Amino acid sequence: MDLENILGTKSRITILRHLCEHSNSDFSVSELAEATGEDKSLVSRLVSSLEKEKIISVRKRRNLKLCQINMSNGAYSMLCDIFTSEKKLNSHRGKFPWST
Repeated sequence: MDLENILGTKSRITILRHLCEHSNSDFSVSELAEATGEDKSLVSRLVSSLEKEKIISVRKRRNLKLCQINMSNGAYSMLCDIFTSEKKLNSHRGKFPWST
């Protein structure tokens, strides 16, 4: 699976980032939408797509879909590395001549 296919859109990246940063927690679609600032219907579609790709796991509790990053997927550690590197780069923003 290519990096472009895993990361995809800005909304998808935002959801994946949140799930990686909170990898020991699970979230309903509503909670993910609120935490990421994304539209609930968009989050629902992206969750379905990510579940089909086995990037996230989903379990049902009553009428809720609870989502969690799939730590057994080979992409998990790569995603965490990407988001950790992003955080490090952002913490150095403005400290290098090429960053603004």
